[in-house]
Amino acid sequence: MRIVGPRLLRRTEPAVAAVTPINAAMFADSRFAPVRVEVQGVRPGAFATVEYGLASPAGRVAHVRADLGRGEHVVVLPLPPGGLPAGEWIVSAEVAGSRESVWAPLMLVPSPWEAGR
Repeated sequence: MRIVGPRLLRRTEPAVAAVTPINAAMFADSRFAPVRVEVQGVRPGAFATVEYGLASPAGRVAHVRADLGRGEHVVVLPLPPGGLPAGEWIVSAEVAGSRESVWAPLMLVPSPWEAGR
């Protein structure tokens, strides 16, 4: 058996490699959630339409599309006015038309202002 040196691989089709909320936990009455999205497989100077959103087991509550080039991007996910219920939510992202989706958890915690209502 012969071991050959490392191989460099590159995606040839656009794909979202990772999605990560900038903050792992946020207050449930936040107006937006900043999210880091890593896109691969896009030729230099070209763009892919990426769909990203926020969902719970009950369904999706926020959904946005953006044209992104390859590399890491910070995008803003607007959240519904009036806030969301506290709990664990899922941030997801995929290239439009793709069946490959990546996701990450986002914890929403009660706002300290909620106690005063």
